Amino acid sequence: MSISEVMPVALAVITDFKVIIAFVVVLMFWAFISFVLYYKKRPPKPKVKKPAVAAAPAAPAEGAAEGGEAVATEAAPEE
Repeated sequence: MSISEVMPVALAVITDFKVIIAFVVVLMFWAFISFVLYYKKRPPKPKVKKPAVAAAPAAPAEGAAEGGEAVATEAAPEE
């Protein structure tokens, strides 16, 4: 077969409605598979840390257990 005999057949095949639909379906399937393969989830947003709650007061000094006053460990603010 010469090129002049092949061209009309190739043109008839390429312009056939069924071939065009099949090409579009294959192209869409290929794009979907490529999307699935290369899809990466975004990293989760970092959680905002809430300020820590003030620590509970320290256990009373030994003198307080005997009925005496506890010794203050912090200096009182002066006004």
